[in-house]
Amino acid sequence: ANLVNMPDIFLKFRSLPVPTITTVHTTIKGQVQGFLNTSKNPFSLAHSEKWSLAAYPFISLLERAYRSKSKYFITVSHKSAEIMKQDYHFKGIIEPIYNGIDFGLYDYEKTGDPYQKFPQLKGKDPIVLYAGRLIAQKGLKLFAQAISQLKDTEAYFVFTGRGSPEFLSNTLQQYFHH
Repeated sequence: ANLVNMPDIFLKFRSLPVPTITTVHTTIKGQVQGFLNTSKNPFSLAHSEKWSLAAYPFISLLERAYRSKSKYFITVSHKSAEIMKQDYHFKGIIEPIYNGIDFGLYDYEKTGDPYQKFPQLKGKDPIVLYAGRLIAQKGLKLFAQAISQLKDTEAYFVFTGRGSPEFLSNTLQQYFHH
């Protein structure tokens, strides 16, 4: 369970004799700090970010109770593990396991030529890919700033992910006035 999502929250309160492991990608505090640091204008936040901000006090309270009922955590980095220990004084077992890619899923021999689906990219080089949710918290503003600094290069930028295409468009328009 991601602490922000906590799908098993009610099981935690039942104190079942079954050990559980909680995967922590972020906390509500980290999530809110992330999108507030990348977007100073709350009106430009994605819909999901606005709801997270509105529900922050309640989710924070639930998270605190959730952590107190958890003994085992997996974090996505050593930094996340440090935050759990320092900021939240967690005393249980924390193991970082980094996100990875199963290269077997992306084997050119198995998946075929990627240009079959995107022929307009064939022969274009270099291609810079953004793969992630289209929300402020994921650094779209910083990515747009980087693109604006590379606008005179031969780079091609490709965006893929769920979220608001309008948010992506508005973010890019802040740096490109074409």
